[in-house]
Amino acid sequence: MNNHDLQNIVLDQVEKGCTVLVESERFAQQLRSRYRKRRIDAGDMGWEMAAVWTFNDWAARMWEELWPETRPAPAFIRWHLLHESIRYVPPPEPLVCDIHLVTDLDGSFESCLRYGLDPGRGGPANRLVEWRRSLWNVFEQALSELNLFHPACLARNIAQKVREFPGLIARRTSVVGFEFAGHWERMLLEMIVNLSGGSIHALPVGENEAAAVVYSDPEQEIYGLVEDLASASRSVPLHEMAVVLLDPTSYSPLLSKSLEDAFGPPLSGDLAAYNLLPDRSLADHPLFISGMLPLSFADEGEARIHLFSLLRSPYYETLSRWSRRTAQWDRAWREKGIDRGFKALVEGIPDSMAGCLPEKEDFVRGIEVLLAEESRPVSRWIDSLTDFWHRMGFPVIAGELDQLAWQWLSELFEQLRGELGSIPMTTGRFCAWMRKAAEGRVFQRAGEDDAGIQVMGRLDIRGMTFERLYIPGFIRGVLPQPPKTLPFLDAAEKKRVLGGSAEIQYDFARLLVGQFHAAGPNLVLSRPMMDRKGEPCLLSPFWDTRSETHVSPIVPWRVKSGALHRVRWVTEGMSGIHSRRIGDGVEAGDERQPAYRFESFQVREPGLPGEITVSTLETLMQCPSIYFFRDVLGLEELPRIEGGVDPALRGLKIHRILASFGRRIKANSRLRKPGREEAARLLREVVEEEFGPDSAFAHWSVEKKRLLGSAPDTPGLLDEWFDREQDLADKGWEWSAFESGFEGLRIDGCSVMLRGRLDRLDFHPSLGIRCWDYKTGNLPRLADVLEHMVSPQLPAYLLALEKGLMPEIPVRRGTSAAGYVDLRSVRQLRHWIVLKACDATAAFLEEWQRQVGAVLEQVRSGNMSPCWINGSCERTCPFECLCDFIDRPTPRFPLGRDEH
Repeated sequence: MNNHDLQNIVLDQVEKGCTVLVESERFAQQLRSRYRKRRIDAGDMGWEMAAVWTFNDWAARMWEELWPETRPAPAFIRWHLLHESIRYVPPPEPLVCDIHLVTDLDGSFESCLRYGLDPGRGGPANRLVEWRRSLWNVFEQALSELNLFHPACLARNIAQKVREFPGLIARRTSVVGFEFAGHWERMLLEMIVNLSGGSIHALPVGENEAAAVVYSDPEQEIYGLVEDLASASRSVPLHEMAVVLLDPTSYSPLLSKSLEDAFGPPLSGDLAAYNLLPDRSLADHPLFISGMLPLSFADEGEARIHLFSLLRSPYYETLSRWSRRTAQWDRAWREKGIDRGFKALVEGIPDSMAGCLPEKEDFVRGIEVLLAEESRPVSRWIDSLTDFWHRMGFPVIAGELDQLAWQWLSELFEQLRGELGSIPMTTGRFCAWMRKAAEGRVFQRAGEDDAGIQVMGRLDIRGMTFERLYIPGFIRGVLPQPPKTLPFLDAAEKKRVLGGSAEIQYDFARLLVGQFHAAGPNLVLSRPMMDRKGEPCLLSPFWDTRSETHVSPIVPWRVKSGALHRVRWVTEGMSGIHSRRIGDGVEAGDERQPAYRFESFQVREPGLPGEITVSTLETLMQCPSIYFFRDVLGLEELPRIEGGVDPALRGLKIHRILASFGRRIKANSRLRKPGREEAARLLREVVEEEFGPDSAFAHWSVEKKRLLGSAPDTPGLLDEWFDREQDLADKGWEWSAFESGFEGLRIDGCSVMLRGRLDRLDFHPSLGIRCWDYKTGNLPRLADVLEHMVSPQLPAYLLALEKGLMPEIPVRRGTSAAGYVDLRSVRQLRHWIVLKACDATAAFLEEWQRQVGAVLEQVRSGNMSPCWINGSCERTCPFECLCDFIDRPTPRFPLGRDEH
């Protein structure tokens, strides 16, 4: 027997006046639809509704008809009572009383009650379980004082009433399914059937063959599924086909997009081509997130990013119309380093930008109302937030999903107001409870359960019948699913709860697979070989490898026909591919443009002064066009504002610290060779002076700890640097000058002179002089110094030293060398000699002068051509849109930015 045969038997009973109880609303809807069709075929009008109900609907209606003195506790009231109970019975450490703990406990109580377990009793167990038992007794007492009970006790309470008053079950009632029903549900259903003379129908377990198809990945799997749906739709009515999603989180978005591409957007009513699975959480919908932004701003430290998101949100009509102008506020805040604090953010808006939002005063007043009190009754939170919404024109509805989200949000507010309106809550608690409640509200575009291709979950398909059934994602971990965690249940309790053990999960999955086979004559199972991250997918134990078929990857451009040819991006791509063939004629107005030919940048007055800095020389050596745009035309790059410490400012401070420290050591004869403790004290003193008020900011406080160390056993960067310098001092090196400047450095064969300043000079009686350049950012590559010559600092320093331009060293003493001190981090700290004291360096300096002089003379003549004309351009440049570089397919490899 299959599901179709079972439904016929059930419908025969319904026609004879029997009430039928089923597990899912989708199953009940299909039975009602088939019953109506039966009545119409028999000549009736078909207005009579079949007496088919889900057990939950029947139980709720039955309890209301009993006019009871108690009622099931709504979710918000349960959460509140649990929250208060936890205050009397604190949880074991490190648990804290938040909404996640509350809902986990509520779920544990539900599992115990459904399966006949006493949440307040049991054998020896761990601390968590013992605490749960103590907490339940307090919680149950709080419920009873309000004439409430846990909803999981509803079946038990009805069973007690039916046992007391058997006449309550007057109509013949049959039951379909419920193989894994809870303890009290099973007992109540058996009682109903026995009292009414009905029958119990187990869902069939089919044995028909199924097609097993293997794809490379989920995307290919959905391509194949949609192609098969489109092909089958020629002979099978759409409502006779269904797709069961075993893993809705992974597959639902992909399937929704593919169905919309192939069949168009979903429609409601009889015109629907498909009916999507409700899988959109209200908490993830942009309308809900935008609506909660004012409170998120208040709850999460009044962060700038939340306020900026609020100003830019399209759901606030008053704010969105000026959002492009108010975006300037965020730049002003970032430039001033204001990252949080509503008062500071408002005061940080420049006067010139205050008029960007005409309703600024109203906006500020509305936010201040939400910030005024940290705790207030729930009804006042709702009133304050909805008042702000009204002032700012929230919400702007853009479509059906927005309308549904707004409807759910409004209902959620009314429910919360009705159940906990007078209960005081903090901002954080109110926000957390709203988000948690919204997570439980899932929705989708409107559709009909009997129109179009049906997309449903694994439990919805039980008992239903279709001509063709597709089940993608048939892999281990999804079928069967792993056991639930259930931390508040002991081992014995887990064995009695659905999902509590691997054995129960396996048995449930095996029964479910059998019921899949009973759903229709044509079953198509499919699985991917790897997931969307490229990880291999394990075989489900219920997958039959003997009959599986491997499908080659589907390339949309190579498919000659089918559903993919309805997809817009595929058709447009294919038309582009086939629009030009070898030998095709040229259409009018489509003549090819002549090949691009670059002409050099020639400037009549380059504006190059008689003396330039070494930094300007570096720009010219890298790319003359940058100098032209930046120094001649005066164009400036819009500076990037990044979080944390500005790298350039960090480098400047470190340079100042080392120079000041070195001068103090050199000026005080007593400190010529300071000990480690004395040097650490002096370093700390210099750092404190340099950082000054900046130390109060979190980012600079962290930077100071990085330089000085956070603890005695964790030395900082400057401590490690001083140890390395002590090693050099032990070898005879001494500091001679700091930030020594020079000017008037003439390059052979060139009329332009150089000026500059080097970071430090060291002297050794026998080894000579070393020029050091501090680097707090990425070091230049060796090729940049010796071959490409785009990093001219070290050669320029050596030349200035050779020609006696250093005031501190008027006469050359010994040979000279130059290098970098890498100060990026403790791990990367090193002294790197690039230009050694040897004859090769002297020859290099001569060649360096020749090439540098040639470039400078070329620039003086007005040639400002970009560097990519004569070679490759390997640097990210803000002026690439002006020098035509972006029009060329030359690859770029951006280098790290030096900080100083």
